Amino acid sequence: RELRLRQAAGQHGRTEVLLKNFPTEGTSGTVLREVTEMLDAYTATDQQIADTRTLLDARLVALRDDELRDQFAPLVDEIKSGLTANTTDRLAAFRRLADDVDLGPESQLSLAVSGWILGVDGSTDDLRTVLSAVKLRGLVADYLREKDPLRRDTLLTTIRSEEGMSPEAIARLLAELPPPLPLPEQAKGYQGGYVLSVPTVANEAPVEYLLQLPPEYDPNRRYPTIVTLHGEMNGAAQQIDWWCGEVDENGQRHGQAGRHGYVVIAPSWTKPAQTTYGFTSLEHAAVLNVLRDAMRRVSIDTDRVYLSGHSIGGDAAWDLAMAHPDLWAGVIPIVAVADKYCDHYWKNLREQPPVYAVTGELDGDKTSRNSMTYDRLLMTSHYNVTVVEFIGRGHESFSDDIQRIFEWMGLQRRNFFPLEFTCTAMRPWDNFFWWVEVDEFPETSVVFPEQWPPKRPRPVLVEAKRSTNNTIRVKSGTDAIRLYLTPEMVDFSRPVQVTVTGGRSPRRGTEVVPDVGVMLEDARTRSDRQHPYWAVLDFDKGRMARRP
Repeated sequence: RELRLRQAAGQHGRTEVLLKNFPTEGTSGTVLREVTEMLDAYTATDQQIADTRTLLDARLVALRDDELRDQFAPLVDEIKSGLTANTTDRLAAFRRLADDVDLGPESQLSLAVSGWILGVDGSTDDLRTVLSAVKLRGLVADYLREKDPLRRDTLLTTIRSEEGMSPEAIARLLAELPPPLPLPEQAKGYQGGYVLSVPTVANEAPVEYLLQLPPEYDPNRRYPTIVTLHGEMNGAAQQIDWWCGEVDENGQRHGQAGRHGYVVIAPSWTKPAQTTYGFTSLEHAAVLNVLRDAMRRVSIDTDRVYLSGHSIGGDAAWDLAMAHPDLWAGVIPIVAVADKYCDHYWKNLREQPPVYAVTGELDGDKTSRNSMTYDRLLMTSHYNVTVVEFIGRGHESFSDDIQRIFEWMGLQRRNFFPLEFTCTAMRPWDNFFWWVEVDEFPETSVVFPEQWPPKRPRPVLVEAKRSTNNTIRVKSGTDAIRLYLTPEMVDFSRPVQVTVTGGRSPRRGTEVVPDVGVMLEDARTRSDRQHPYWAVLDFDKGRMARRP
C-alpha cells in the first residue's frame, strides 16, 4: 500500500528504490508478485525514456537543414531533461510513428515537440504549425509574466498575428505550460521549502507565505495543494509542521503531506497580535492573492485545492469557503466557528465544496455556537459535510486525525462546470461564483464587517443555470453581471440563448466568439491555466453590453 501511495504521489524515484530493495523473507507470494510487476513496469518505463531520448538525438542529427537543427536543438534538450514517468505519455505519437519511413526527421521531431508543448492530443507532424506553436508558447509565457498593461497589449497583438494561433491552441499551451514565474532560492535548512511575499490591498504591507513542495516535485506534473491558515497562538511555520512534519537533521520533512504528494501553502494572514478573525477584504486578499501567486510559481492541480485552518484560521476557512465556493475541492476547519456572514452564506456550500470539520467536545462554547450551522448542513440534502467531534477533548490541533483527513481529501475533486448554483453575497468582494461575476451591489445589500450586525439584512442572491441546448439563465440583484464561457459549457458554433435578470438576448440567440485576449487575461489574473474562460458576455441592468 505504501508503495502504491508513493507512486500515485509522483515519487517514482523513491518507489523504484524501495521496490529494488523490497525484503523477500517472510513476504507472501501475492505481495512479491505485485512488487515484481511494479518493478517490471518501472524498468519498462525507464527503458522507454532512454529509447525516446536516443530517438530524439537520432532525428536531430538526421536534419539536413542547419538552421532547422539549431531551432530544434534546445527543444530536444528540454524534452530529454523533462522526460520522466510523469511526462513520457506526451511523446506517445512520436514513438508510435518513429519507424514511419514516410515521415522525415523534421516531421517526426514536429510530433515530439508538439506533443510536449500541446499535449499528446495536440501532436502534429506539420512543421510550420509546430514552429508557430513554439513561438506562441514563449509569447504566452511572456504575457502571463508581464506587469505592464501596454506591453501586454503589444504581446497580445503579436499573439493574434501568429499563423498557428487559435483558441484551441492557446488552451492546449496553457494546460501544458510550466509555471510562468520562478521560485526564489530555497529557504536555508530544509529541502523544498520557500519563503515568498505578495501584495494584498492598497496601503497595506505585503503578506509573507511559506511554501513546501513534496519530494521529487516535477513542474510538469500537477499537484494537489493545501492552503492552511494559522490560529492566534501560532504562525505559518507551525502550520507547515502540522501538515508536513518537522525538519530533521538533514533538512527533510517526513509528514503526511509529503508522503501523499501535496503542496502546502501557509500564509501569514493576520496582523501582529490579532486574536480574532475580522471577515475583511484584507484577510480575503491575504489568502487568495497568496494562492494565485503560488499557482504562478508551482504546478498546482486547481481542481484539488483544499482550504484548512486552525482556531481563528478555521473561522477564516469557513468564511472563505462560503464566500468563494468555486475555488476549493474541500474545506477543513479545525476547532473553528462558522460565524457572522456564515449564517447568511451557508447555502453557498450546496453540492460543493465539501466540508470536513474537526471539533473538540470541551472546546468552550464552540459546539453550541456551531450547532445551527451543523444542523443546517447535516439535515439538508445536497450538502457534503462530515463533522468529527472528539469526546472529552478541547481546543487542540488534532494531529491524530490527519490520516483520515488525507483519506477524505483523496476522494474530493472540484467540479468547475456546475450546471446550476445559487449563491448569496453581502460584501462587494464576494462577487465571483464559478462562471458568473456580479458588480454594482444595491446599497441595501452591502454590509461591511465594521457594520455588523446588520439591522435588516438583504443579501444579494445570484442564481445561475445552464442547459445542454446552449441556454443560460442568470438572476441577480446587482446591476452589472458578467458571464464567462468555455467549450465545456456551450457550443460556440451555435448561438447562445441568454436570459439575465429579466433581460434577454435576441430570439435567435447571441453569437459568441472565443477571444484569445479573454483567455490570456483570465489565465493571468485567476492563474488557473487548467480552465481558462474563452469568452465573456457583459450585462448592465439585464441588457447585453458591448465590450471595448
